[in-house]
Amino acid sequence: MEIKAHHQPLNADEVAQVLDYFAASNFQVALLITFGRQRLDWQRLFPPKHIQARQKSRMQPKES
Repeated sequence: MEIKAHHQPLNADEVAQVLDYFAASNFQVALLITFGRQRLDWQRLFPPKHIQARQKSRMQPKES
């Protein structure tokens, strides 16, 4: 979960930050929230396929 307090709508920079979190972790879903506006602005995000493939390869045991 990434929480912001921005007055502008969520944009590509915030989404890119969450994609970096996916690349560095094994998370399968993220919730991006900003409560700095009059209405709550949120997005539920999933890792793109190329990041999912990397996550799966990290989870498999390495052969020696």
